[in-house]
Amino acid sequence: MENSSTVDITRINADGPASDYPYEGGGSAVKEEVQAYMEANPEAKNSDHYLVLLPENEDGAGAPYYGLGQGWAFATDYEVMDVDNLGRERDATVYIGGLAHELGHGLLLPHTTHHASENERLGMALMDAGNSTYGDAPTFLTKRSAAILNVGQLFSETKGEFYGSARARLKRIHGTVEGDNVVVEGTYETDVPVSEAIVYQDPEGRSNYNAMGWVASVSGQQFETQMPVAELTKTDAGTDYEMYVRLIHENGTLSFFPVTTYAFQESGEPKVNFDLGPRDDTIDRREWQIADFSSEEIGYDRYASNILDGDISTFWHSRWSDRDPSPTHPHFVTIKMGDEPSSVRGLEFIQRQNGQRKIRGLEVEMSTDGETWMSMGTYELEKTTVAQSIRFNREKDARYIRLTTRSSWDESGLASLAEVRAF
Repeated sequence: MENSSTVDITRINADGPASDYPYEGGGSAVKEEVQAYMEANPEAKNSDHYLVLLPENEDGAGAPYYGLGQGWAFATDYEVMDVDNLGRERDATVYIGGLAHELGHGLLLPHTTHHASENERLGMALMDAGNSTYGDAPTFLTKRSAAILNVGQLFSETKGEFYGSARARLKRIHGTVEGDNVVVEGTYETDVPVSEAIVYQDPEGRSNYNAMGWVASVSGQQFETQMPVAELTKTDAGTDYEMYVRLIHENGTLSFFPVTTYAFQESGEPKVNFDLGPRDDTIDRREWQIADFSSEEIGYDRYASNILDGDISTFWHSRWSDRDPSPTHPHFVTIKMGDEPSSVRGLEFIQRQNGQRKIRGLEVEMSTDGETWMSMGTYELEKTTVAQSIRFNREKDARYIRLTTRSSWDESGLASLAEVRAF
């Protein structure tokens, strides 16, 4: 647009009646029609971000009011949404605040909440439930949201293409408790420079609305941050947390990496102590081959042999097509390591990099002849994309390894795995 201080408003008449665009599923239908309009009228498209306002449905069913990802936000133009009603009309507070919250999603902002001290000083984070307090009590935009906006198409001071593909992966990440802080440091690889990294701690409940984030310092494809335990909003013994990382690329693209889960102890201290990354003492796999498996997804090239190909972008997936009922755990893969036994102390795994079906419960068995098996135990794998290792309580000579799934992190009956090595 010629004047960057203005917003273009385009009216597009819907193809169908209001009932064709309900709250559930209506956003996708509206998106298709808006995209079709923009393709037919390319001069009307001047950014990759859309805020779509819809009239209130006469039947009271409610129109779409949410962010759809990839730069799309939907809100309903209720009559009560007049700034003169802020602080007086509860609906105005919620819906105008909701408009701001969903606009944040339209600008690629994920959910995040405030730190404990921020809540005392600044109020409720907008990308938490700040829409419910907007205009009535303090609401603010967090530093982690600002870090994402800084490199977005509408705010970046650089010119060029935005939101292109970015190949990235976490190579190693280490976390521990030092004094009153949770300290996390990691390294990554990418083909698009990273401006900042955000480390999130997400307590159980409320989906990701209450995920607290810290903007980490980045230097030479490394990042580090210290997160005060006192800033966490849920510290009850037994509270489970999920930790994950977002890399903010200079072209506005975000890369997401789950890291680990942990719990608070009775002492009030988070049980954080992990060191994830590839080992340098793994056994040569050149003679390894798949001896047997329960199933594999052929139609999408999700072969069992993918766990031995050295490419973390490929993976084995238990079969999901052409099966009725849907398959459930257990699933297994058997690996023949070679003609001579190898001494094995443990295994290294790399979970599927994108998507779900990451393995949670896994039994490991070893054999010298492929017929008589010894269980080495059942383990819980991390829901992470970084290489992780399990160590047996005893060293074992083996020619065969059998991996049997017991559960997946997404609680489905399916399983997937990218790579496995032994050491």
